[in-house]
Amino acid sequence: MNSSISLLGLLLAGCCMGPALQAGALKVGPIAFPVDKVVRSGETIVTIGTHESSVRYNLGSPDRTLEDNVWVYSGFKANLDQANDQHCDTLLVEFQGRRVADIKLINPRCVRVLVAQAKRGPLAEKKFYVAQR
Repeated sequence: MNSSISLLGLLLAGCCMGPALQAGALKVGPIAFPVDKVVRSGETIVTIGTHESSVRYNLGSPDRTLEDNVWVYSGFKANLDQANDQHCDTLLVEFQGRRVADIKLINPRCVRVLVAQAKRGPLAEKKFYVAQR
């Protein structure tokens, strides 16, 4: 994977900002955890660089696509308690040149943010500004 940062990556960086205060109550904001590989029965089936056809073969058709190159699968568990505690059970797979460029586990709020952004048009045409604490 090259060193350039994808716009989707910038949006997901915003998703990682964690809990946000809304209406005076603490609510969980969009959260994303990076994923190195997807494993089934102890065998790695998807990792960075895996071809799109192998992802479809191993994971099936995506539950949703945000763009042609961004696939979403639900019902995953992490080997990290913090990700599971934050309900990050949706797998987001981003392709670049028909190969996996990025994999993340995201929570429901992050899914809603990404879906809303995708409805506004191609992510590649948008500028995202990410604030950090």
